[in-house]
Amino acid sequence: KSADRVFINSMGNPELLRKGYSRKRNKENLNSFLINAANILKGKEVEEMVAEKQMKEEEEFWEESEWTIKNILMRIVGYGLTVIFFLLGILIIGEGDWRGIIQVMVMFGIIFSYVKNDIEIIREKNRRKKLK
Repeated sequence: KSADRVFINSMGNPELLRKGYSRKRNKENLNSFLINAANILKGKEVEEMVAEKQMKEEEEFWEESEWTIKNILMRIVGYGLTVIFFLLGILIIGEGDWRGIIQVMVMFGIIFSYVKNDIEIIREKNRRKKLK
């Protein structure tokens, strides 16, 4: 705090693994803080408002189609890269270069988790649509 300003340091949740800096996320955090501070001064229940906003965002995610142009292009790029890295890993193992086996196993783990998570999200969205 200075004479005519309040300085705000935006940081992500320290309990989460992702701790990288992002200008966009910093701006979102700053705007959220200012909105919450204004709502507190107006006497509104900020905790309820934040919980409702998070629930709304989650509902929008689960209702959003997985087959938009953006998602299809991301899948083409994502699965294309997984195929390239998978083939690269097979090539490294096939050559008998065992010095890089740890990196290859990490690469296979990332590929597996990417594909598994993508399929789980698609299946869960389909399951939720059938329940409606």
